[in-house]
Amino acid sequence: MLTEAMIQAVVHEVLKRLQPSQSTSCVLVLGPRDAAVEDRVRSLLAPFHGAAPDIVFSGECCSGHAPDRIILPRLTCTAMADLAAGRASDPCAAEALSHLLLGEKVEVLEMEYRSYSSTAPSALYKLYASYENTLKGYGLVLFQPKPQENVRMHARLITAADVEKAAGEGAHCIDAPSGAIITPLAAEKAEALGISLRRQG
Repeated sequence: MLTEAMIQAVVHEVLKRLQPSQSTSCVLVLGPRDAAVEDRVRSLLAPFHGAAPDIVFSGECCSGHAPDRIILPRLTCTAMADLAAGRASDPCAAEALSHLLLGEKVEVLEMEYRSYSSTAPSALYKLYASYENTLKGYGLVLFQPKPQENVRMHARLITAADVEKAAGEGAHCIDAPSGAIITPLAAEKAEALGISLRRQG
């Protein structure tokens, strides 16, 4: 009897996952729930998303699928310096670092060092600008409401799901690592969606 209930539960879950998702995109905001941050993210994304995205915060469920975008509301000078060195100084930075290590892009709404552009000594400001450039190489970039036409992937395996996700982000081109394996289904999906696959040299 217990086994039958377990089988039904598994079958129900599998069928649920096989059905096309009716939910909108999911945006993960790194940090505790904050109504002001949620409103800001929603207003920034509204012009570029057909349906309003689900916005979840750290520790909350993203409806059983990976988030479409990961957003860090504010990057302090200390956290920026630490992340550029591959360290995390606070829980939000640690979560951002985990996503970067998984090859996921993290977008930052505000970089604290930029507010000092008119007062900071030139050498110090340039140091933080170099940190920003280093972090960009890791996949941590300044927030851009409109998706980029080119998507850079770090994964060693590019699947049809990756291509679909890139298409959902508005990509017309996927830059894959030179040694990445692109599955035949991914290549077919890219061709069907009009997305070019390009290996980085």
